[in-house]
Amino acid sequence: MPCGCADACAHVLKSGTSSSVSPSSSSGVNGQSKDGEKRDASGLTEAERDQVKELKKRDTEVRNHERAHQAAGGQYAGSPSYTYQTGPDGRRYAIGGEVSIDISPERDPAATIAKMERVRSAATAPAEPSPQDYKVAAAADKARMEAQRELNAQSLEKLRGGGEAEEGRSPDGEARSSGDGRVQAGPAEPGRERNERQDGQQAGQQDDFPEWNGGLVASAARAYRDASALGWAAGGLVGISA
Repeated sequence: MPCGCADACAHVLKSGTSSSVSPSSSSGVNGQSKDGEKRDASGLTEAERDQVKELKKRDTEVRNHERAHQAAGGQYAGSPSYTYQTGPDGRRYAIGGEVSIDISPERDPAATIAKMERVRSAATAPAEPSPQDYKVAAAADKARMEAQRELNAQSLEKLRGGGEAEEGRSPDGEARSSGDGRVQAGPAEPGRERNERQDGQQAGQQDDFPEWNGGLVASAARAYRDASALGWAAGGLVGISA
């Protein structure tokens, strides 16, 4: 996924336009400037001392600015580079600087989002971001939004796939009616199938019992009638013999 910028993916964070500090008038000889100004122990005139003061201030601002970029950018930020000006005291002072920062997208859109948030923080980390810093922040925002759209599309695709797999099944696995009135059966439960089979066997035994019991009663009735007939016959014989 391209970063969507006209610049290269390695952007530059700057501390603003480099501005030199105007030098003082040329120095003279014998402890005085050409304008007759006196020099101090360091050999500087009052105007030169003011220039050095301004250079030191600018140097501090530039270095703090670039260090803020580098600290906030972490692994995505490079080391600061500076533009220098030599002061009347012979020392070099930073009057401009920049930090390169990687704004290329990652393979994973979620990783790209996290990276662009870090890049944006790095771009706006200084107390006074430069126009170039704001451009980098805008490029990071654009790349982050593109990655977010890609991530949303992936999440939607996963949801659709999961919905198709669960279609026709209720959360508890029971049958569920479809839109056309047909009933869709859920998966059978092993324990439930076994219990239903046992219940069926018991029901069959109960259904067969009346027929079996009736035969037993009929047999007992026949035996009772035979015994009664025998008793009557025996009674008659006894009576005759008596």
